[in-house]
Amino acid sequence: LARQLLPLKDSIIAKQKQVGFRTSINNTYNLAGPSKRGGRTRALAFDMRTNQVVIAAGVSGGIFRSTDGGASWTFVHPPNDVRNVTCLAQDPRPGFQDIWYAGTGELIGDSPSYPNAFIPGYGVLKSTNNGLSWTKIISTSNGSRENYDNVWDYVFNIQVDINGAVYAAVLNRIMRSNDGGSSRSKSQCYNITPSSSFIIPGGNVGRPACGGFRSCGCSRR
Repeated sequence: LARQLLPLKDSIIAKQKQVGFRTSINNTYNLAGPSKRGGRTRALAFDMRTNQVVIAAGVSGGIFRSTDGGASWTFVHPPNDVRNVTCLAQDPRPGFQDIWYAGTGELIGDSPSYPNAFIPGYGVLKSTNNGLSWTKIISTSNGSRENYDNVWDYVFNIQVDINGAVYAAVLNRIMRSNDGGSSRSKSQCYNITPSSSFIIPGGNVGRPACGGFRSCGCSRR
């Protein structure tokens, strides 16, 4: 892994040596909430149609929604469901952009016990009203809430391509659904870890890239 990261390190050092590179940080940040129940925020996404609607999700706090660019927040997570959310994705298709997906499960750990406490999730949540309410996708929530007994207990990343296909990086594999999560198929890619990511450039070409503590390279469909 160290050898694989060397080119990236060299590239960063080269950019830092360029004339005009700013060595000080001029940006300023203020706490934006949500307060009290927010938890460690792992996912944040803007509605692609407006920067006023923001969806935020925490490892222990669940899903919050803002309609004023983050000035105020409303708790929208299902009240009786697992509240450890790690990733969000919006359907990019015109006419379907009210559809969102949220993956649950934190393999690195909850905030007080970071990084040594595994917090199982319970599948994928779906919203069809632009994040106002969320329901569990039944095909991803088989098994017990308390124990790891399903690959959907840890969803590291989730993406939707321009055709509406949903991709989820779960433990040791990549899952794909063409019908909004009602059914799914598996792609061959293993040793997926919490830092797994997706590159979905569009069309019928998707390159879910898996890497992190261990890596299997890339899987292409």
